[in-house]
Amino acid sequence: MIEHGGPEAEAYVEQLGRLRVVSECTCGCPTIDLALDDQVSSGRGGSLVIADAEGKSREGVAVNVIVHVREKAISELEVAGFDGPAQFSLPRPTDLRPW
Repeated sequence: MIEHGGPEAEAYVEQLGRLRVVSECTCGCPTIDLALDDQVSSGRGGSLVIADAEGKSREGVAVNVIVHVREKAISELEVAGFDGPAQFSLPRPTDLRPW
């Protein structure tokens, strides 16, 4: 998604190998929060969307996948169902189209 994201996305490619998952959504979707070099975003000040795609999960759920940056670090991979909360897995990259 970063490779095919908006013009801002390229500046964040170098962060990819330095990210780790710090929490997961509890609603059943595969959204994850990320930390860069073990630094968790405070969440203040909103986010910059650097990549946005739509597609279907492996279960056929229509989803929106968004990469958020907060405080100059990739901080979240949001995966939301268009029809509200539901349990589903991550879509395959080939099942996504830029939004």
